[in-house]
Amino acid sequence: VLDAVHRATGIRGRLLKKRNEPMLWMEIYEGVTDEAGFEWALAEAVAAAGILPLLQQGSSRHAECFSE
Repeated sequence: VLDAVHRATGIRGRLLKKRNEPMLWMEIYEGVTDEAGFEWALAEAVAAAGILPLLQQGSSRHAECFSE
């Protein structure tokens, strides 16, 4: 997903795991200027990767957007 997003948008993401909870991951993408285009590219990358069926039962993937 990170590579696909980078190819589509030029933005390189970072992946973090929550300490003491290794199954909780967070992607960070900085420098997004075209928010709608980026969110579209991210959704396409996630769908193409086919990761949703691989998520732990009872969990889900969601996006949270922050700004400075």
